[in-house]
Amino acid sequence: METKVCTNPNCSHKGESQSFSAFYRDNTKAKDGYTYRCKDCLREATADYAKKHREQRYANARKWAEKHPERVKENRRKWLKEHREQFKETSRKWNETHREQLRNTRREYYLAHKEEAKKSQRKNYLILKSSIMAAYGGSVCACCGETDIRFLTIDHVDGDGAQHRKLIGGGGNTYKWLRQNGYPSGFQVLCYNCNMGRYRNGGICPHNDPNNEEIKQNAQESS
Repeated sequence: METKVCTNPNCSHKGESQSFSAFYRDNTKAKDGYTYRCKDCLREATADYAKKHREQRYANARKWAEKHPERVKENRRKWLKEHREQFKETSRKWNETHREQLRNTRREYYLAHKEEAKKSQRKNYLILKSSIMAAYGGSVCACCGETDIRFLTIDHVDGDGAQHRKLIGGGGNTYKWLRQNGYPSGFQVLCYNCNMGRYRNGGICPHNDPNNEEIKQNAQESS
């Protein structure tokens, strides 16, 4: 087995011969094709340099990022794609250990950018709502055909929406729950009018009530 001695006088191996595997490949200077200093010494030197010139390195990195914003975005996108699970786990752990700090930061940002934050929230909510509607046949009421998404909502086919919302919370939590649970069956897209109509009319939208004529007649007689 071929060996060589590290040229660093302060090497931890104290002039001992080491196998070539303890050195990096280098065909530019060394005749044997390996670095003069061993891997341990080079790693230690790199770490020392980084520590001594930390601020300078950070400043250089910031300048480069400012000049190449598109490259930065592309590098981040590639890294996140390759390390998605690692990033999620690291973020989850950090959020758990810095919960109060995160809450305060979000609160401060919201107060300082209230209108911008509200606009962003509305946009994100609409994106989420649209994706949920798409999973259940598209943004169109399954009863009357209304297509304006502002009038549409998700209806619990079995009429157990109130109980479900008690378990998961109200607001946009229903949309989040549907996405997290793989868009289960038992839900449909309705407009708020048909949704409320079903609720007030025993689970049948007035558009489809077989007793419509009788109801209309009774209403006319009572008037």
